[in-house]
Order: sequence, then structure tokens, then C-alpha cells
Amino acid sequence: AETPNSAPSLVDAIRAQRDIAAAQAIESRYWALSKNGSDPAYARAAWEMAVLYERLPGEVSRKRAIRFLALLVDRYPSLVYGRWALRDLERGLGVR
Repeated sequence: AETPNSAPSLVDAIRAQRDIAAAQAIESRYWALSKNGSDPAYARAAWEMAVLYERLPGEVSRKRAIRFLALLVDRYPSLVYGRWALRDLERGLGVR
């Protein structure tokens, strides 16, 4: 069963966000639950954070997206999320 702090619940919460303030609030939850990004159970949540920030406008969002993509490439290069992150970084991220 999913709990409010499980990785799937966090992914659902991330996907529901629509603005930078909400994204930053959920990001702090991600860092706490994932043990600062070191728990592989939260790799998908990191990917969803990157995708969320890629969708949001502004330079702050772009930089946060790059931070999450770089984390995935660094820590989880063999997972699909690490490969997708590398693809996005190689493609480049513009400011919306």
C-alpha cells in the first residue's frame, strides 16, 4: 500500500504541481524522502521534478531542471531516467 511518503505518492504529488512556488515546496519533500537524492527508489521522482521544472517558465526553473537532470546522470546512469536525463542535457534546455 502507498503511504504519503512513498515514492509513487511523491511522483503523483510532483505531477500535480503547476507553478514554481508549489514546485519548490514539493522539491524540499523530495530531498528529505530521497535522502538527498541518494535513494534509487526515488529516481523516478527526480525525473518528474526535472520534467516539472522544464515545463515551468523562467531561468530559475531551467537551472533547477538542469540540477535534477545532472543528478540523474551522475547517480543513476544505468537507469532509464539517467539515460533520458543525458538525452535532455545533450539536447539543451531553453528558458520558457
